[in-house]
Amino acid sequence: MHTNNLKRKKSSNDGPPMKKKNVSKEPQIYLKNGFVSRRLVNCEFACLFQYCTLGGGSTKPQWCALRNFTGVMSSILFKIDCTEDVFNDPKRIFNFLNNFHQPQNLVIQVEAVPRELFFYSIFTISRTTKEMIRSMIAEIGDPVPFPEYSEGTLLRPYHFLCSMAKMAAYGFPLAYGNEFIPTKESYKMVSETSPIFILDCEMCRDHLDVPILTRISLIDENGKILLDTLVKPVEGIKDYCTPWSGITKESLEGVKTTLKDVQAAISAILPEDGILCGHSIHFDLIAMKMCHPFCIDVSLLFNITGNENHRTGLKKLVSLFLGENIQESKAGHCSVEDCKATLNLFNLKLSHGISYGNVALGFDISKLDKPIDKAPEDSSSSDDEDEQILQPKMCKECGEKFAMTCPILNCSCLKDSPKNCIKCLTKSWNLLPKSEIKEANFSFREALRDAFKWGSSSLIDGLDTPMNTVMCAVKNPKEFIPNPNKNCKLIDVSEMEASKIIKNVGCEASAHRFSVIELDLNGSEKYDGDYSLFDSEMANFINMGVMKNTLCAFVFTSKTQTVAYLKVKDSISVC
Repeated sequence: MHTNNLKRKKSSNDGPPMKKKNVSKEPQIYLKNGFVSRRLVNCEFACLFQYCTLGGGSTKPQWCALRNFTGVMSSILFKIDCTEDVFNDPKRIFNFLNNFHQPQNLVIQVEAVPRELFFYSIFTISRTTKEMIRSMIAEIGDPVPFPEYSEGTLLRPYHFLCSMAKMAAYGFPLAYGNEFIPTKESYKMVSETSPIFILDCEMCRDHLDVPILTRISLIDENGKILLDTLVKPVEGIKDYCTPWSGITKESLEGVKTTLKDVQAAISAILPEDGILCGHSIHFDLIAMKMCHPFCIDVSLLFNITGNENHRTGLKKLVSLFLGENIQESKAGHCSVEDCKATLNLFNLKLSHGISYGNVALGFDISKLDKPIDKAPEDSSSSDDEDEQILQPKMCKECGEKFAMTCPILNCSCLKDSPKNCIKCLTKSWNLLPKSEIKEANFSFREALRDAFKWGSSSLIDGLDTPMNTVMCAVKNPKEFIPNPNKNCKLIDVSEMEASKIIKNVGCEASAHRFSVIELDLNGSEKYDGDYSLFDSEMANFINMGVMKNTLCAFVFTSKTQTVAYLKVKDSISVC
């Protein structure tokens, strides 16, 4: 007899069937790994609340993950001014708030700034680079226009340059702000004689899992190696990524070349109209902390899938279009080998035309020869490679170590690579006569200056439905929202005690998509350093005035610290 087919008769004591709680449908917030120990800047922190309020129309926060997020989420942000002693033992001082945030207990360090800057970040949406550049081009045109290709004209390298809009769309670093420096102080427009330089970098990862530069190679359009050096990062290395980078802890020992040395060398060697070419070159530029207005990306020139957002790797492109094998060594990639492969791909594209290798432009991929298979490994060659002793390369001029011999047998970088470190090379390049820029020149930073006009907008401007409303209960709210509309309610709490704000203003919070409430505990006579009453009032407010699935943020601020506690309320009442 199969007992699992028997059904128990319902007893009179059973009561109504219980509905199983679907926990998975409740929204939750998680901190991403790379941000566990990092202090957030205010615009990063504000991005979460803007995204919850406006949904997909705003930038998604990069530092946290939202699970079961349905597009918009009600949120309440308390900014609580307090004394330094609150940070010494917050669990004891705020018993309810501590229990409320368990078990998730999401605690975030945020940069400590004046209240004006904090609220400005909350109510001001910083637009993405892509959005800013797109708006600028729509209004005034491309600030760095290139000659367009038309049928019947002779194809030139500058016809393959990435436009400013494309660079913004694909994440190229651009010349505004202080994070990325331009390769030159000024540039002149590209022409038929503009030289091409092929760039490739190898990266390791730091303790925040961010790629950092550890090797860079640069060749000219004839394949001559101009630059090939290891780079010692200031940041500690968590992962050497040796199977790809070819970098080991031992190979970087004794290397003194820094990122600043690399930046100085690139600036010295590139002419004002020099073109940089690479495969997914924006990753290289990001690692170099540099930006350049004239870039060719081979990964965007060849499209074998029809999907513009999918870029084929260099190894596959070389196999498919050149019939060669690269990146075969178990010891890692060689950036010089990758540079030369990229140059060969670009020359192939230049000789065959705009549509060659791009199925989106009508290229028939089936007409290509079958990609070559991986050549069988020769046992003696493999053994030689495994047993090959790597030697440090010392600068002939200053004697410093700047590279290691390549682990790849018969690699082209073994023959004609530079004999001096880049610091000595930079000195010699700087001694060369400089070309006088007689043509119209421009600054990359100045060219993008107008992008700042489209760099931000008010959160209030994005409230386009009666359901999307904001309540701003802070001191002098018009300082941050000077032109409130019908979807925004301002309450000036300058003359109100914190307990009165919680009682009278807090009850309105659940009626709005986003509520910001400022509380000052420093000057409160009612609490007078004893925050147990405040903790009790907050407990009553959370239990009675906050709806389930509301994102609650308590931001405690002093003169030197700002700490935020985040939690999505997951039940109707909290004990």
